[in-house]
Amino acid sequence: MLTKKLYLIRHAKSDWETPFCNDWERGLSARGRKNANSLAKVLAKRNISIDKAYISDSKRTQHTYAILKQKREFVKDAQFESSVYEASAETLWRQIAELPDSANSMLLLGHNPGLEELGNRLLTPGLYHSLFFKFPTSALLLLEAEVDSWQMFLEQRPGLRFFWIPQRD
Repeated sequence: MLTKKLYLIRHAKSDWETPFCNDWERGLSARGRKNANSLAKVLAKRNISIDKAYISDSKRTQHTYAILKQKREFVKDAQFESSVYEASAETLWRQIAELPDSANSMLLLGHNPGLEELGNRLLTPGLYHSLFFKFPTSALLLLEAEVDSWQMFLEQRPGLRFFWIPQRD
């Protein structure tokens, strides 16, 4: 059996002050940049290395990823995907199911409510309220299972291995 690891990261805090034409164009706030830098330190300290990443193509998720990889390149194959932008838990679920089994670790860097709903669905199937008090911006959730395929990862309940949220000022 192999260990499959799924990392879920919500984009850093977005900027509501700077004018933008639509939601997709919102960048990061000063707090968002600070929190993304804190998360980058966590990724580096834990020596996290990820085989495959699907990242929302919104401006704020692209900026979040750029900050995360400044410390060190931690993703072997990263793709910006419009399908991750405001994706539902079901859409994210399908993206995981379609992963090649040769990838043992996967990152989804996206948005709520889809990420939170996916985390809840994987950890507590059938629960009708959120396991998380909040899945805040810049949060990192790591789920892990001893399985050979991503389909098996989705079919059995993976374990919660790590949940990190930025400190509040």
